[in-house]
Amino acid sequence: MLSSSLRLSGLLLLLLGLLSVSGCDRGELSLDEVAGDQAAYRLHSSTVDSPDGPVLRVEVEPLAPYRVNLEFPWALMVPVKDMQLASGDASRLDEARAVFEFPAGTSTGLVEGNLRLSVCTDDICLTPRERIRWEVASGE
Repeated sequence: MLSSSLRLSGLLLLLLGLLSVSGCDRGELSLDEVAGDQAAYRLHSSTVDSPDGPVLRVEVEPLAPYRVNLEFPWALMVPVKDMQLASGDASRLDEARAVFEFPAGTSTGLVEGNLRLSVCTDDICLTPRERIRWEVASGE
């Protein structure tokens, strides 16, 4: 009887810990904590030609049943350009897709950045950080 009560108490503490995440009314997990092989989103980085020169682009497309978390403070940091973009800087940010674009400027070769993102289902939110890489060809 005592053993059952201790197990139940431990289970309740575990559940309370999982549900008491500040800033989100759903449980919040990192991508590493999610069980199974199902992907939550597709991440694509590319360099796009424009009349003003190359544009670096990163796109996040959530996969069902996930959607873009519009309440999360998304951030794209590109140290070599000393740049940080926030949610309001996205060229598109809705439940179906998040897109950030910025001019490559004089950058050539490998450009790296870090993206902080969030996708959610009705039950959980994932808040992974992704390393992004772009290959920028020289203008020669």
